[in-house]
Amino acid sequence: MYVRLLDHLNKYNIIVPEQYGFKAKVSTTKAILDFVKHIITNLENNESALAVFDDLRNAFGKVDRIILREKLIMYGVRGVALDWFDSYLSDRWQYVDVSGFISNLVESIVGLLQGSILAPILFVIYINDMPRCNPLVIREIYVDDVAWLFGGPKDGLQAMVSLTTETFIEWLALNNMSLNTEKTFFMQFLTKNKKAQSITLSDFGIHECSTVKYLGLVIDNTLSWSPHISLLCNKLSRISFTLRTLYPLLQPEALMLVYHGYFSAVMTYGIEAWGGSPHAVRVFLEQKRAVRIVNGMVPRTSCRGVFKSLKILTLASLYIYKLISITVRDLQNIRTVGEGHRFPTRHGHELRTPKHRLALMESEASFAGIVLYNNLPQEIKCCNNKLLLKKLKSFLLDKEFYSVDEYIKAEL
Repeated sequence: MYVRLLDHLNKYNIIVPEQYGFKAKVSTTKAILDFVKHIITNLENNESALAVFDDLRNAFGKVDRIILREKLIMYGVRGVALDWFDSYLSDRWQYVDVSGFISNLVESIVGLLQGSILAPILFVIYINDMPRCNPLVIREIYVDDVAWLFGGPKDGLQAMVSLTTETFIEWLALNNMSLNTEKTFFMQFLTKNKKAQSITLSDFGIHECSTVKYLGLVIDNTLSWSPHISLLCNKLSRISFTLRTLYPLLQPEALMLVYHGYFSAVMTYGIEAWGGSPHAVRVFLEQKRAVRIVNGMVPRTSCRGVFKSLKILTLASLYIYKLISITVRDLQNIRTVGEGHRFPTRHGHELRTPKHRLALMESEASFAGIVLYNNLPQEIKCCNNKLLLKKLKSFLLDKEFYSVDEYIKAEL
């Protein structure tokens, strides 16, 4: 039934574009990159950049099943399929057992079965009609994680944020839901020369913050990524201790599985967003420590050549690979320098980078990806996409770049 429902939603394009959950080739990483791009674009245009990060109180547990049934009908679930969902959602009972003391049976009439495969997609359907209050407001939704992005002129920002928040809270009330104001915050994004405006949402119990955790990343109001990298380094340090403990107990092949499945997975999450930060060098130090442990080396030993022998990409190489992969998938939508010129130009074959005034724009994934792609050797760029990525990985393994600057300055 899960597959049939998902196919129905995708076939008729029912889920709103702002919902990143349950869509093919769409992940939390794409949601984060789109979020960051919107923020940087607003700052680049010298406009306001404010986001409200909403946390729904007991989101899955507050779903009104009668309202959910009406929305299933509205989206085309009828007949036998609707009868199946009626049976699935009804006649459910619960009780509490504390140290042998058992409460009376009570019928459960609200909420979804958390842990079931259907619960998240039913919740997506439930919030699919969430209102959009203003064309200048951008929403990002990943199942029950909701972020509102506000841009445009500074004048009227307070009114726009307040109206959107009020409308959203009213919609929540109509759908038997509410905000968890203790975990709901708003943030103004700033540059060095941009001061924060006097914005308040205290009437709604929402307070301003300078850092917030969103989709697994800690985002700060200057997009420096320093708080996230500090948290990440702490996690990686603990994993390195685990690797050191396992080293005398496991074969090298098994230890490499732990490295890739645990250390590398944690390290690379969201690297497309934070990998260009100058603070990322701290993560690379943690990676070198883990590689020394896996390879049985003493501290402070040089890792040059070790990454290549273990077939592990350095942090910088992982970042380069990820961003070039994004660029390659979007090549048909990127103009070259030579387009629009009547005569051949010196760098006409290179991809065109957008004009910009902020250094922050250079760290944005799509912009940085173009710069990195343009620096690839021509024999790699001329390959088709699949072969290009294969050769790119081999190239990065062979070169062992310790930083993006080393890659940019290398004579390729």
